[in-house]
Amino acid sequence: MRKEFFYCLLLVCYTMIACKKDKSENEALTITPFTVEKLSRSIVQAGQELTIYGQHLEQPELTTEVFLAGRPAAIVRGSADSLTVLVPEKVQTGSITVTLGKDSRFSLVYGPSVEVKPTPQVNGFGPVYAYGGETIELYTQHFSPVSEENELYIGNNRLEILSRKGPDTIIAKLPANATPDFLSWRTYNGPLQKMNVLFPLRLVNYPVQTVADWLKLDPAYTYMDTLVRGFPELAANYAAHKRIYDAALAYLQSPDSVYTIFLTNDGGYYKDKVTKADFYQKIRARSYNYNTLLIAAVSPGHALRLEDLQDGDSYPSAYTYNMQWDWGPDDVKNYITIQEQGGIKYAQITNPWGDTGAKVKILRELPVGKATIIELEGELGAVSME
Repeated sequence: MRKEFFYCLLLVCYTMIACKKDKSENEALTITPFTVEKLSRSIVQAGQELTIYGQHLEQPELTTEVFLAGRPAAIVRGSADSLTVLVPEKVQTGSITVTLGKDSRFSLVYGPSVEVKPTPQVNGFGPVYAYGGETIELYTQHFSPVSEENELYIGNNRLEILSRKGPDTIIAKLPANATPDFLSWRTYNGPLQKMNVLFPLRLVNYPVQTVADWLKLDPAYTYMDTLVRGFPELAANYAAHKRIYDAALAYLQSPDSVYTIFLTNDGGYYKDKVTKADFYQKIRARSYNYNTLLIAAVSPGHALRLEDLQDGDSYPSAYTYNMQWDWGPDDVKNYITIQEQGGIKYAQITNPWGDTGAKVKILRELPVGKATIIELEGELGAVSME
């Protein structure tokens, strides 16, 4: 009994000594007065690093915490005279607060107010594709009105910001040496943002010998590539139109035939605000006529260049009376006529009886093996042989 009493007394004494020791250590805890003197920037964005400068911001045995507008900001790097924190998500403009403490004892100081800007966004661009060195428009939100505070990149290559068109449109020049890559940006020295799809940058040349292969690689011809490769599935009645489609396909897939084909690029459809779904429905609705347009755009035996096209020149098309009706003369053809007005060249299709389609602006030439694509702003069209 005495032995048990002795152990109980010993336990009580030990507890009292331990409590006294904790109380003594807690009373001995000293928080040296600390200060927040300045910030590395007064405007920030979520995900950006912000450095706080001051004195005694980290102290032995004490925990340092930072809050921005009441939300905790993770400390990336810290020392006695500076703290680098990560601006938290969904934070609003407000003051910096720094606390130092241990357990329930702490001290805090308020720092300067920080303006939090929304994350910058690129919602779109125009044209829908471009070559390196060309000028594009970027449709943006939450970018700085000061050009020097904005950065735009394609891959690791920086775009040159030329001007603004309204508060949310940036005019920029693509680097001449740019290759297809992701578009990224930042503003106010914030974190880098990036599109999740490749920017549709065109190359001046592709290592191919056929127009069909060119259409697969050049992002300006995604619609035409889909048509060429997928027409049997797109056609409402493929059997009735197979002859014309196969004739056009024979040119596009040939590495040996010499010809020029006058093709619109995707921009012609985007310009008219035609979606891919609407475009494919257009093919289903008039598949015979559409393949007539394709074969009418071919001029056999000519690998033309832009400088070759002179006002008044006329080139026979592969679209003949026999091609339309599968009988009758094969020398009755459509013709592709060149017009020049004000230094701008146009192509226009005409039938033997003088009926014409609308003239279409010529944009550029694209040499492909033994053939040439003459790129147009819209469809060249076809004129009926009736």
